[in-house]
Amino acid sequence: MRKISILAAGFLLTLIASAGMSVGRGSQNGPWEPIGPSGGMIGSMAVHPSQTDRLVAVTQNYPFGIFLSSDSGQSWRHLYNTRSWSRFQISFDPFDPATIFLLQDKDLLTTTDEGKIWTLRPLPAHFEGTGALVADRSAPGVLYAAARRFITSPPNFDGAAMAVLKSTDRGLTWTGTTLSAASYLARTLTLAQDPSDPKVLYAGGGTSDASGSLARLFRSPDSGATWVPLTAPEAFNVFSIIVDPSDSRHLLVGTDRGIYHTRDGGATWTMALPSAYVWRMAFDPGDPSLFYAGANDGFFKSGDGGATWQAGPAGVIKSGSTGLIAYAPGRLFVSSQAGIRHSPDSGATWTNRMNGIRASAVNGVGVAPSAPNVVYFAGFYGEMFRSTDFGESITQLPFPQPTALVSNIEVNPADPNDLYVRGNGILRSRDGGQTWMQLLTNCTDFTVSRADFNRLSAVGTVSENNGDSTRIVYFASADGGATWASRTIIDRPPRPTWSTSLAVNPVDPNTVYVGLNFADSAPAWEASVTGGFVLKSVDGGATWAETAQWL
Repeated sequence: MRKISILAAGFLLTLIASAGMSVGRGSQNGPWEPIGPSGGMIGSMAVHPSQTDRLVAVTQNYPFGIFLSSDSGQSWRHLYNTRSWSRFQISFDPFDPATIFLLQDKDLLTTTDEGKIWTLRPLPAHFEGTGALVADRSAPGVLYAAARRFITSPPNFDGAAMAVLKSTDRGLTWTGTTLSAASYLARTLTLAQDPSDPKVLYAGGGTSDASGSLARLFRSPDSGATWVPLTAPEAFNVFSIIVDPSDSRHLLVGTDRGIYHTRDGGATWTMALPSAYVWRMAFDPGDPSLFYAGANDGFFKSGDGGATWQAGPAGVIKSGSTGLIAYAPGRLFVSSQAGIRHSPDSGATWTNRMNGIRASAVNGVGVAPSAPNVVYFAGFYGEMFRSTDFGESITQLPFPQPTALVSNIEVNPADPNDLYVRGNGILRSRDGGQTWMQLLTNCTDFTVSRADFNRLSAVGTVSENNGDSTRIVYFASADGGATWASRTIIDRPPRPTWSTSLAVNPVDPNTVYVGLNFADSAPAWEASVTGGFVLKSVDGGATWAETAQWL
């Protein structure tokens, strides 16, 4: 019997194969079994309001799995795969911890037995879920969903309005309320319930038409029966709203321009944190002056009621926060494309809480030819992993580029601890990934000679004159990247052009192929040619000629 590990659908799977093999019980992915690494991008997360050790999360990459934790995220078990790309918002029923709701574009997915059985119920016709799902903590069975209503038929983007859906029977039936006039693009992106008066709700989002885009904000004093527009801050969209539990007239909103706050119920607004996309906010349940925010690529904290903000540790949030929950005094969970992190000290320190969520986006796999039990995996955002037992156990490695998209793993055939990877350029490790050396920057692809592991070829873009001009360059090294010779492929293209791939003839290293793309209707180097193209050199990069093109 032998074990074969391959990259499939963005994460690593293992297939057990033998002569005359028979397939036993399949996992949720058929005969393939996910082996890791643990991790993945989180699309939505929720903590049960009274049993705060219970968490539920849905991953943002295939197969869009729903996972449940009963130990504050220390471990997770898989519940279900939605198998659908969608906007996800997940929530517990506050009155029944075994009931979980998942709002998708056009329907609500519900389980009442901790994930054993799921029921799919459609939203009303012409409505689509767009941002938030709130389970009322004061009224059993009541749900509110952020939505948009398509005015035209069939639904399209030419006529839509901000809307809120309400259900009083756990999503069996819904009633919809239109908030805004029809516009080209309208979305309700967030909902908030006043912790002091649960009948009071807030809805925020944005509308776009010929005159431009505007943030919009609404208030309901009667559990969603009626809605009144409020003056919105100067932004394009409202992404998050929180109501101060000690003062219902004190609101904070996260927008595409930063955080605004008001102390007069929304009549006037003051900018508190500028120049940030702020997706999620929360207040600390033990300190009425302590607020938290999750922005595009950062965590922020305010100790003075939201008037001023300080940045937290780097790398906690990546590419926007999809969840931020302060479930106990000083104790937080945050989710993003970097996964789920937990802080026990108001955001001063963080630990990863992804053990058992196997949904990592694996961009590269490298196996050591001399020791096939040693396998390296590369993921998003500076993630490098290593296994010494064919993937049975996987350890994350230190990597010096926390925001890099890591790929292209090449392992030395004679030494399983010697490898190259492509992150922001080419890096090399000679100790199994414990330390790294930067060999080259601005690299989009590279290859290693089969005959000599110290002979490398690479292609990349070099910016000059403060970015006003660029060159597409071919690089070659004969000493493991210590020194490089460079040859210009295209000098100062008049239109945006970038290299995508590289191949070197293994028999004749002077024959090189480079794939190029461009951002206009014609490539930068020849206006009469359209589409991407391949260039070929037969003299080690000294001269180049077009060998293939396509529309």
